[in-house]
Amino acid sequence: MALLENLADYTERIVISFIDPYRKTKIRMRSTGEDFDLSPDSFEVGKYEEFFGWLAREAGKINLDVFTCAETIDLSKYGIKHGKCIDDELVSMITGETVPFKKDPSQRAACGCVLSRDIGINDTCIFGCKYCYAVTDFKKASANLRKHNPKWEALIDIPEEIKLKEKHSDSEAVNGHLKCTSYGQLIVHQFSSTTPA
Repeated sequence: MALLENLADYTERIVISFIDPYRKTKIRMRSTGEDFDLSPDSFEVGKYEEFFGWLAREAGKINLDVFTCAETIDLSKYGIKHGKCIDDELVSMITGETVPFKKDPSQRAACGCVLSRDIGINDTCIFGCKYCYAVTDFKKASANLRKHNPKWEALIDIPEEIKLKEKHSDSEAVNGHLKCTSYGQLIVHQFSSTTPA
């Protein structure tokens, strides 16, 4: 509860997700200690329903909304909604711009994110979470961190051929979706099919 209270002054929502049984995740989780192992039902989300109820109740006491990320389970009976990391409604509310919904087809089926350009890159986070799916090698992530230059437009330097590809795609018409340009500035655009970006 103390963690929720500490968050309350800085956010209006909590986004939760559940561990996925990736091979690397299972190996890392088992390496956390001699007495630790994943039970056969560790990846069955329904096992945690008591926790969902508690989280929703406690978050509600301090006016925090709870959303899931890329989950198929329906937790609406607890007041927990399906969320989106790239949320058209939230961006519209913050910017005052209309962001038409168009699901990003490159994401998992349960992901609700709208079309966007990702300015992140795998193997760049050094927090070392055992359940992480975006880091294949924590040593590689540490090496990438040493390459980071705050003056760059991306987390790490981008190969020239990718820059050229991105530059080309920036000049194409894009129909009503979020678009990141210059690798760091989030621009909300509404394009017609005949209007160049």
